[in-house]
Amino acid sequence: MEANGGFSIIKNEHALPGLFVIPRWDEEIYGRLQKSDEMMACENCGLALKKPFDVNSRECPSCGHVKWTLGVY
Repeated sequence: MEANGGFSIIKNEHALPGLFVIPRWDEEIYGRLQKSDEMMACENCGLALKKPFDVNSRECPSCGHVKWTLGVY
């Protein structure tokens, strides 16, 4: 996050999918990111797990929460 409230995104050559940490209301940035077909991320702690698993009942092994989102690059 920049001092003026903007965001800078620097892509890694070998990026792994993970939690989208920029506020969801910023649809412009979220829309530009590639969503993973294979990975889900815990919305509480960011732990990424490979699918398939039931995202409605699987507790995160790291923090115990049950809210998952698509991993993004």
